[in-house]
Amino acid sequence: MINSDISKSYNSIIFVDNSFPKTYKLTDAQIYKNLLGTRPALKTNYLNIHILPNSLTHARIGFIISKKMCKKANMRNQLKRIIREIFRHNKHKFGNIDILFRLKTNINFFKKLDYTNQKILIQTIMKI
Repeated sequence: MINSDISKSYNSIIFVDNSFPKTYKLTDAQIYKNLLGTRPALKTNYLNIHILPNSLTHARIGFIISKKMCKKANMRNQLKRIIREIFRHNKHKFGNIDILFRLKTNINFFKKLDYTNQKILIQTIMKI
């Protein structure tokens, strides 16, 4: 009897696809040019976020984080990983748009993206 109760509750669980396949990444240089040709939809102290609708059924993201703005590769990669993870868990909320995150100021002062800065980043991205 207990096993049947468990299987019933297990069958009612809705699974969300949290994968991040290559189709969710912006890879074409022409798309980057089109996105950079638009005004930033959202400006923060650290990021310009450019948005354009696409003809797909899902959102895609891309990054421009230059070495000039962030000297350390581990910091650039950490920032991209955090944004990608936020996107991966919330991709169903974005619809069919292309999003480009462009770092506009030096973030070497972060030294480490602590919890407070991550929380601000999450709130900024969810405004899109």
